[in-house]
Amino acid sequence: MKKENYFLKIFAGLFLVVFLIIGLGLNTGEARPVDENGLVEVLVGFEGVPGQSAHNFVRSQGGGVVKELNQINVLLITLPEKAAEKAISGWSSRSSQISFVEENGMMYAHGDVIPWGVERIEAPRAHTVSTGQGVKVAVLDTGIDSRHEDLNVAGGYAAVNCFPPARCANSWDDDHGHGTHVAGTVAALKNNKGVLGVAHDVELYAVKVLDRQGGGSWAGVAEGIIWAADNEMKVINMSLGGGHSETVQSAVEYAFSEGSLLVASAGNSGPGEDTVGYPAAYSEVIAVSATDKDDNIASWSSRGEQVELAAPGVSILSTVPGNKYEAWSGTSMAAPHVSGTAALVWAMGNSLTNNEVKEILQTTVERLENLESTEQGYGLVNAGDAVGADEQETEPDPEPEPEPDPEPD
Repeated sequence: MKKENYFLKIFAGLFLVVFLIIGLGLNTGEARPVDENGLVEVLVGFEGVPGQSAHNFVRSQGGGVVKELNQINVLLITLPEKAAEKAISGWSSRSSQISFVEENGMMYAHGDVIPWGVERIEAPRAHTVSTGQGVKVAVLDTGIDSRHEDLNVAGGYAAVNCFPPARCANSWDDDHGHGTHVAGTVAALKNNKGVLGVAHDVELYAVKVLDRQGGGSWAGVAEGIIWAADNEMKVINMSLGGGHSETVQSAVEYAFSEGSLLVASAGNSGPGEDTVGYPAAYSEVIAVSATDKDDNIASWSSRGEQVELAAPGVSILSTVPGNKYEAWSGTSMAAPHVSGTAALVWAMGNSLTNNEVKEILQTTVERLENLESTEQGYGLVNAGDAVGADEQETEPDPEPEPEPDPEPD
Protein backbone atom coordinates (compact mmCIF):
# COMPACT_ATOMS: atom_id res chain seq x y z
CA MET A 1 0.00 0.00 0.00
CA LYS A 2 2.76 2.42 0.85
CA LYS A 3 4.63 1.45 -2.34
CA GLU A 4 1.53 2.15 -4.46
CA ASN A 5 1.13 5.62 -2.89
CA TYR A 6 4.77 6.38 -3.65
CA PHE A 7 4.34 5.69 -7.36
CA LEU A 8 1.07 7.59 -7.44
CA LYS A 9 2.82 10.61 -5.96
CA ILE A 10 5.57 10.43 -8.59
CA PHE A 11 2.99 10.17 -11.37
CA ALA A 12 0.99 13.08 -9.96
CA GLY A 13 4.13 15.19 -9.73
CA LEU A 14 5.10 14.48 -13.32
CA PHE A 15 1.55 15.27 -14.46
CA LEU A 16 1.66 18.59 -12.61
CA VAL A 17 4.96 19.55 -14.26
CA VAL A 18 3.60 18.71 -17.72
CA PHE A 19 0.41 20.61 -16.95
CA LEU A 20 2.33 23.70 -15.85
CA ILE A 21 4.53 23.65 -18.95
CA ILE A 22 1.53 23.31 -21.28
CA GLY A 23 -0.54 25.73 -19.26
CA LEU A 24 2.11 28.42 -19.36
CA GLY A 25 2.19 28.22 -23.13
CA LEU A 26 -1.58 28.71 -23.28
CA ASN A 27 -1.90 31.29 -20.52
CA THR A 28 -2.35 34.45 -22.56
CA GLY A 29 -3.09 33.16 -26.02
CA GLU A 30 -0.23 35.34 -27.28
CA ALA A 31 3.48 34.73 -27.85
CA ARG A 32 5.62 35.87 -24.93
CA PRO A 33 7.57 39.02 -25.92
CA VAL A 34 11.25 38.07 -26.09
CA ASP A 35 14.00 40.52 -27.05
CA GLU A 36 16.91 39.83 -29.39
CA ASN A 37 18.92 38.41 -26.49
CA GLY A 38 16.20 35.93 -25.57
CA LEU A 39 15.21 37.88 -22.43
CA VAL A 40 11.73 38.55 -21.07
CA GLU A 41 10.78 41.53 -18.89
CA VAL A 42 9.20 40.49 -15.60
CA LEU A 43 7.80 42.52 -12.69
CA VAL A 44 8.45 41.15 -9.19
CA GLY A 45 6.57 42.47 -6.17
CA PHE A 46 8.11 42.14 -2.70
CA GLU A 47 6.64 42.35 0.80
CA GLY A 48 9.18 45.04 1.67
CA VAL A 49 11.64 47.28 -0.13
CA PRO A 50 13.82 44.91 -2.22
CA GLY A 51 17.38 45.17 -0.95
CA GLN A 52 20.70 43.70 -2.04
CA SER A 53 19.53 40.17 -1.28
CA ALA A 54 16.73 40.56 -3.80
CA HIS A 55 19.22 41.75 -6.44
CA ASN A 56 21.49 38.81 -5.65
CA PHE A 57 18.60 36.38 -6.01
CA VAL A 58 17.67 37.78 -9.42
CA ARG A 59 21.25 37.44 -10.62
CA SER A 60 21.42 33.87 -9.31
CA GLN A 61 18.50 33.03 -11.61
CA GLY A 62 20.31 34.42 -14.65
CA GLY A 63 18.48 37.74 -14.59
CA GLY A 64 19.25 41.41 -14.21
CA VAL A 65 17.51 44.35 -12.58
CA VAL A 66 16.33 47.00 -15.07
CA LYS A 67 14.44 49.38 -12.82
CA GLU A 68 13.56 49.79 -9.13
CA LEU A 69 10.08 50.97 -8.17
CA ASN A 70 10.85 51.15 -4.48
CA GLN A 71 7.79 53.20 -3.61
CA ILE A 72 5.65 50.15 -4.37
CA ASN A 73 8.30 47.48 -3.62
CA VAL A 74 8.60 46.27 -7.22
CA LEU A 75 11.60 45.38 -9.41
CA LEU A 76 11.49 45.31 -13.20
CA ILE A 77 13.88 42.53 -14.20
CA THR A 78 14.88 40.55 -17.29
CA LEU A 79 15.16 36.77 -17.35
CA PRO A 80 15.82 34.14 -20.00
CA GLU A 81 12.54 32.85 -21.37
CA LYS A 82 12.58 29.49 -19.53
CA ALA A 83 13.60 31.15 -16.28
CA ALA A 84 10.83 33.69 -16.72
CA GLU A 85 8.29 30.88 -17.02
CA LYS A 86 9.54 29.33 -13.78
CA ALA A 87 9.55 32.69 -12.02
CA ILE A 88 5.97 33.48 -12.99
CA SER A 89 4.72 30.03 -12.00
CA GLY A 90 6.66 29.48 -8.80
CA TRP A 91 8.60 32.30 -7.19
CA SER A 92 5.79 33.70 -5.10
CA SER A 93 4.97 30.27 -3.68
CA ARG A 94 8.64 29.56 -2.90
CA SER A 95 9.36 32.75 -0.98
CA SER A 96 7.32 34.57 1.63
CA GLN A 97 9.20 37.75 0.61
CA ILE A 98 7.76 37.73 -2.93
CA SER A 99 4.11 38.78 -3.24
CA PHE A 100 3.66 38.41 -7.00
CA VAL A 101 5.48 37.86 -10.31
CA GLU A 102 4.05 38.93 -13.67
CA GLU A 103 5.18 39.63 -17.21
CA ASN A 104 5.68 43.30 -18.05
CA GLY A 105 2.47 43.63 -20.04
CA MET A 106 1.38 46.48 -22.31
CA MET A 107 -1.23 49.23 -22.25
CA TYR A 108 -2.38 51.23 -25.27
CA ALA A 109 -3.98 54.56 -25.97
CA HIS A 110 -7.76 54.28 -26.16
CA GLY A 111 -7.82 56.54 -29.22
CA ASP A 112 -10.10 59.42 -30.02
CA VAL A 113 -13.65 59.30 -28.76
CA ILE A 114 -16.01 59.71 -31.69
CA PRO A 115 -18.85 61.97 -30.51
CA TRP A 116 -22.28 60.64 -31.36
CA GLY A 117 -22.94 63.49 -33.79
CA VAL A 118 -19.80 62.79 -35.82
CA GLU A 119 -20.81 59.13 -35.90
CA ARG A 120 -24.43 59.93 -36.82
CA ILE A 121 -23.53 61.89 -39.95
CA GLU A 122 -21.21 59.03 -40.98
CA ALA A 123 -18.03 61.08 -40.91
CA PRO A 124 -15.88 58.02 -40.04
CA ARG A 125 -17.05 56.42 -43.29
CA ALA A 126 -16.20 59.63 -45.13
CA HIS A 127 -12.69 59.52 -43.67
CA THR A 128 -11.90 56.50 -45.83
CA VAL A 129 -11.71 58.92 -48.79
CA SER A 130 -11.41 62.43 -47.33
CA THR A 131 -10.23 64.10 -44.13
CA GLY A 132 -10.52 67.72 -45.28
CA GLN A 133 -6.80 68.12 -45.90
CA GLY A 134 -5.80 71.50 -47.31
CA VAL A 135 -9.23 73.12 -46.98
CA LYS A 136 -9.31 76.45 -45.13
CA VAL A 137 -12.11 76.70 -42.56
CA ALA A 138 -12.80 79.86 -40.57
CA VAL A 139 -14.71 79.68 -37.29
CA LEU A 140 -16.31 83.09 -36.64
CA ASP A 141 -16.92 83.00 -32.93
CA THR A 142 -15.35 83.81 -29.55
CA GLY A 143 -11.96 82.66 -30.84
CA ILE A 144 -10.21 79.30 -30.46
CA ASP A 145 -7.92 78.14 -27.66
CA SER A 146 -4.57 78.03 -29.46
CA ARG A 147 -3.04 75.92 -26.67
CA HIS A 148 -5.55 73.07 -26.85
CA GLU A 149 -3.74 69.80 -27.54
CA ASP A 150 -6.59 68.50 -29.72
CA LEU A 151 -6.68 71.50 -32.09
CA ASN A 152 -4.20 72.83 -34.62
CA VAL A 153 -5.02 76.48 -35.32
CA ALA A 154 -3.24 77.74 -38.42
CA GLY A 155 -3.87 81.40 -37.65
CA GLY A 156 -6.59 83.92 -37.10
CA TYR A 157 -7.95 87.44 -36.90
CA ALA A 158 -9.47 89.48 -34.09
CA ALA A 159 -12.23 91.99 -34.65
CA VAL A 160 -12.53 91.82 -30.85
CA ASN A 161 -9.37 91.23 -28.81
CA CYS A 162 -9.00 88.39 -26.31
CA PHE A 163 -9.15 89.60 -22.69
CA PRO A 164 -7.25 89.91 -20.45
CA PRO A 165 -4.24 90.14 -22.78
CA ALA A 166 -1.86 88.58 -20.25
CA ARG A 167 -3.79 85.30 -20.42
CA CYS A 168 -4.12 85.27 -24.20
CA ALA A 169 -1.46 83.72 -26.43
CA ASN A 170 -3.00 85.51 -29.43
CA SER A 171 -5.47 88.36 -29.92
CA TRP A 172 -7.88 85.84 -31.42
CA ASP A 173 -7.64 83.35 -28.55
CA ASP A 174 -10.82 82.16 -26.87
CA ASP A 175 -11.74 83.91 -23.62
CA HIS A 176 -15.24 82.38 -23.48
CA GLY A 177 -15.20 78.74 -24.66
CA HIS A 178 -17.90 78.69 -27.31
CA GLY A 179 -15.58 79.02 -30.30
CA THR A 180 -13.27 76.28 -29.06
CA HIS A 181 -16.22 73.92 -28.71
CA VAL A 182 -17.43 74.68 -32.22
CA ALA A 183 -13.91 74.26 -33.61
CA GLY A 184 -13.55 70.81 -32.06
CA THR A 185 -16.59 69.48 -33.89
CA VAL A 186 -15.16 70.76 -37.16
CA ALA A 187 -11.53 69.83 -36.73
CA ALA A 188 -10.47 68.02 -33.53
CA LEU A 189 -7.33 66.09 -34.43
CA LYS A 190 -6.91 62.37 -34.96
CA ASN A 191 -4.17 62.11 -32.34
CA ASN A 192 -5.35 59.51 -29.82
CA LYS A 193 -6.45 62.33 -27.52
CA GLY A 194 -9.91 63.59 -26.70
CA VAL A 195 -12.43 63.64 -29.52
CA LEU A 196 -12.39 63.36 -33.30
CA GLY A 197 -13.67 66.16 -35.54
CA VAL A 198 -15.67 65.81 -38.74
CA ALA A 199 -12.73 67.04 -40.85
CA HIS A 200 -9.62 66.57 -38.73
CA ASP A 201 -7.08 67.60 -41.38
CA VAL A 202 -8.45 71.02 -42.36
CA GLU A 203 -6.54 74.28 -42.02
CA LEU A 204 -8.38 75.80 -39.07
CA TYR A 205 -8.58 79.58 -38.55
CA ALA A 206 -9.97 81.48 -35.58
CA VAL A 207 -11.86 84.66 -36.45
CA LYS A 208 -12.75 86.29 -33.15
CA VAL A 209 -15.88 88.43 -33.54
CA LEU A 210 -17.46 87.73 -30.14
CA ASP A 211 -16.11 88.82 -26.75
CA ARG A 212 -15.71 86.95 -23.47
CA GLN A 213 -19.44 87.40 -22.74
CA GLY A 214 -20.27 85.81 -26.11
CA GLY A 215 -21.49 89.03 -27.73
CA GLY A 216 -20.30 91.02 -30.72
CA SER A 217 -21.39 93.91 -32.93
CA TRP A 218 -22.70 93.81 -36.50
CA ALA A 219 -19.60 95.73 -37.55
CA GLY A 220 -17.31 93.13 -35.95
CA VAL A 221 -19.16 90.19 -37.51
CA ALA A 222 -19.07 91.86 -40.95
CA GLU A 223 -15.35 92.57 -40.49
CA GLY A 224 -14.70 88.93 -39.68
CA ILE A 225 -16.67 87.69 -42.69
CA ILE A 226 -14.75 90.04 -44.99
CA TRP A 227 -11.40 88.93 -43.54
CA ALA A 228 -12.31 85.28 -44.07
CA ALA A 229 -13.31 85.92 -47.69
CA ASP A 230 -10.22 87.99 -48.44
CA ASN A 231 -8.03 85.24 -46.99
CA GLU A 232 -9.61 82.59 -49.19
CA MET A 233 -11.46 80.62 -46.54
CA LYS A 234 -13.43 77.91 -48.32
CA VAL A 235 -15.86 77.43 -45.43
CA ILE A 236 -17.03 80.05 -42.93
CA ASN A 237 -18.82 78.68 -39.85
CA MET A 238 -21.00 81.17 -37.96
CA SER A 239 -22.51 79.66 -34.83
CA LEU A 240 -24.02 82.97 -33.85
CA GLY A 241 -27.12 85.00 -34.59
CA GLY A 242 -29.25 88.06 -34.06
CA GLY A 243 -31.38 90.49 -35.99
CA HIS A 244 -31.17 91.59 -39.60
CA SER A 245 -28.35 93.96 -40.53
CA GLU A 246 -27.75 95.49 -43.95
CA THR A 247 -24.02 95.58 -43.12
CA VAL A 248 -23.82 91.89 -42.22
CA GLN A 249 -25.93 90.94 -45.23
CA SER A 250 -23.59 92.88 -47.52
CA ALA A 251 -20.60 91.09 -46.00
CA VAL A 252 -22.32 87.73 -46.51
CA GLU A 253 -23.04 88.54 -50.15
CA TYR A 254 -19.45 89.67 -50.65
CA ALA A 255 -18.01 86.47 -49.14
CA PHE A 256 -20.28 84.27 -51.23
CA SER A 257 -19.34 86.16 -54.40
CA GLU A 258 -15.68 85.58 -53.50
CA GLY A 259 -16.29 81.82 -53.41
CA SER A 260 -16.74 81.08 -49.71
CA LEU A 261 -19.44 78.72 -48.45
CA LEU A 262 -21.19 80.16 -45.39
CA VAL A 263 -22.83 77.97 -42.74
CA ALA A 264 -24.75 79.29 -39.72
CA SER A 265 -26.76 78.01 -36.78
CA ALA A 266 -30.51 78.52 -37.27
CA GLY A 267 -30.95 79.69 -33.68
CA ASN A 268 -32.40 78.41 -30.40
CA SER A 269 -35.74 80.23 -30.60
CA GLY A 270 -37.98 77.24 -31.33
CA PRO A 271 -40.46 75.77 -31.52
CA GLY A 272 -42.12 78.54 -33.55
CA GLU A 273 -42.44 77.98 -37.29
CA ASP A 274 -40.66 81.19 -38.39
CA THR A 275 -37.88 81.58 -35.87
CA VAL A 276 -34.66 81.35 -37.91
CA GLY A 277 -32.29 84.20 -37.03
CA TYR A 278 -29.66 86.07 -39.02
CA PRO A 279 -27.20 85.52 -40.66
CA ALA A 280 -28.65 81.99 -41.11
CA ALA A 281 -31.77 83.42 -42.76
CA TYR A 282 -29.86 85.02 -45.64
CA SER A 283 -30.20 83.06 -48.87
CA GLU A 284 -26.43 82.77 -49.34
CA VAL A 285 -26.06 81.02 -45.96
CA ILE A 286 -26.83 77.38 -45.10
CA ALA A 287 -29.13 77.50 -42.05
CA VAL A 288 -28.73 74.45 -39.80
CA SER A 289 -31.28 73.15 -37.29
CA ALA A 290 -30.46 70.76 -34.44
CA THR A 291 -31.52 67.15 -33.92
CA ASP A 292 -31.11 64.73 -31.00
CA LYS A 293 -29.97 61.10 -30.78
CA ASP A 294 -33.44 59.89 -31.74
CA ASP A 295 -33.47 62.05 -34.89
CA ASN A 296 -36.08 64.36 -33.40
CA ILE A 297 -35.86 68.11 -33.79
CA ALA A 298 -34.52 69.65 -30.58
CA SER A 299 -37.38 71.37 -28.76
CA TRP A 300 -35.52 74.69 -28.70
CA SER A 301 -34.22 74.56 -32.28
CA SER A 302 -35.41 77.33 -34.58
CA ARG A 303 -37.59 76.31 -37.52
CA GLY A 304 -38.67 77.92 -40.75
CA GLU A 305 -38.51 77.88 -44.52
CA GLN A 306 -34.91 79.12 -44.37
CA VAL A 307 -33.69 75.89 -42.71
CA GLU A 308 -31.59 74.11 -45.30
CA LEU A 309 -30.02 71.20 -43.41
CA ALA A 310 -30.28 69.46 -40.05
CA ALA A 311 -27.39 68.12 -37.95
CA PRO A 312 -26.82 66.72 -34.44
CA GLY A 313 -26.93 69.45 -31.81
CA VAL A 314 -27.92 67.91 -28.48
CA SER A 315 -25.25 66.94 -25.94
CA ILE A 316 -22.33 67.23 -28.35
CA LEU A 317 -18.98 66.37 -26.79
CA SER A 318 -16.18 68.65 -27.96
CA THR A 319 -13.14 70.68 -26.96
CA VAL A 320 -13.19 73.56 -24.46
CA PRO A 321 -10.30 75.76 -23.25
CA GLY A 322 -7.72 74.27 -20.93
CA ASN A 323 -7.34 70.91 -22.72
CA LYS A 324 -10.80 69.93 -21.52
CA TYR A 325 -13.92 68.45 -23.11
CA GLU A 326 -17.59 69.12 -22.41
CA ALA A 327 -20.96 68.22 -23.90
CA TRP A 328 -22.96 71.27 -25.02
CA SER A 329 -26.27 71.66 -26.82
CA GLY A 330 -27.53 74.18 -29.35
CA THR A 331 -27.80 74.85 -33.05
CA SER A 332 -24.32 76.31 -32.52
CA MET A 333 -23.19 72.70 -32.10
CA ALA A 334 -25.13 71.52 -35.18
CA ALA A 335 -23.66 74.00 -37.69
CA PRO A 336 -20.03 72.77 -37.46
CA HIS A 337 -21.13 69.26 -38.46
CA VAL A 338 -22.20 70.80 -41.78
CA SER A 339 -19.09 72.98 -42.08
CA GLY A 340 -16.86 69.96 -41.51
CA THR A 341 -18.76 67.97 -44.12
CA ALA A 342 -18.41 70.81 -46.63
CA ALA A 343 -14.65 70.73 -46.04
CA LEU A 344 -14.58 66.96 -46.66
CA VAL A 345 -16.37 67.51 -49.98
CA TRP A 346 -14.10 70.36 -51.02
CA ALA A 347 -11.00 68.31 -50.28
CA MET A 348 -12.19 65.83 -52.91
CA GLY A 349 -12.08 68.50 -55.62
CA ASN A 350 -10.60 71.97 -55.19
CA SER A 351 -12.13 73.10 -58.47
CA LEU A 352 -15.63 72.87 -57.02
CA THR A 353 -17.52 76.13 -56.52
CA ASN A 354 -19.38 77.03 -53.35
CA ASN A 355 -22.67 76.52 -55.19
CA GLU A 356 -21.57 73.04 -56.30
CA VAL A 357 -20.55 72.06 -52.76
CA LYS A 358 -23.85 73.41 -51.48
CA GLU A 359 -25.75 71.30 -54.01
CA ILE A 360 -23.80 68.18 -53.05
CA LEU A 361 -24.71 68.70 -49.39
CA GLN A 362 -28.38 69.13 -50.33
CA THR A 363 -28.61 66.06 -52.55
CA THR A 364 -26.78 63.56 -50.31
CA VAL A 365 -28.82 64.05 -47.14
CA GLU A 366 -30.69 61.47 -45.13
CA ARG A 367 -34.33 62.45 -45.17
CA LEU A 368 -35.88 62.12 -41.70
CA GLU A 369 -39.46 61.00 -42.20
CA ASN A 370 -40.65 62.20 -38.80
CA LEU A 371 -39.61 65.83 -39.42
CA GLU A 372 -41.22 68.60 -41.44
CA SER A 373 -39.31 70.49 -44.11
CA THR A 374 -39.30 73.56 -41.89
CA GLU A 375 -37.45 71.47 -39.27
CA GLN A 376 -34.84 69.74 -41.44
CA GLY A 377 -34.76 71.51 -44.80
CA TYR A 378 -33.43 68.99 -47.32
CA GLY A 379 -32.59 66.57 -44.52
CA LEU A 380 -29.87 65.42 -42.12
CA VAL A 381 -26.38 66.03 -43.48
CA ASN A 382 -24.56 62.80 -44.42
CA ALA A 383 -20.79 63.11 -44.73
CA GLY A 384 -20.28 59.57 -46.00
CA ASP A 385 -22.63 60.02 -48.93
CA ALA A 386 -21.50 63.59 -49.56
CA VAL A 387 -17.98 62.42 -50.42
CA GLY A 388 -19.18 59.26 -52.17
CA ALA A 389 -17.45 56.95 -49.72
CA ASP A 390 -17.56 53.28 -50.62
CA GLU A 391 -20.05 51.15 -48.72
CA GLN A 392 -17.34 48.60 -47.93
CA GLU A 393 -17.25 47.29 -44.39
CA THR A 394 -14.55 48.76 -42.21
CA GLU A 395 -13.39 48.04 -38.69
CA PRO A 396 -16.03 49.44 -36.34
CA ASP A 397 -15.25 52.69 -34.57
CA PRO A 398 -15.35 52.90 -30.76
CA GLU A 399 -18.75 53.46 -29.26
CA PRO A 400 -19.46 57.10 -28.38
CA GLU A 401 -19.21 57.67 -24.63
CA PRO A 402 -22.40 58.53 -22.71
CA GLU A 403 -22.80 62.28 -22.56
CA PRO A 404 -24.89 64.59 -20.35
CA ASP A 405 -27.75 66.73 -21.62
CA PRO A 406 -26.88 70.36 -20.81
CA GLU A 407 -28.94 73.42 -21.59
CA PRO A 408 -28.78 74.69 -25.20
CA ASP A 409 -26.08 77.26 -25.91
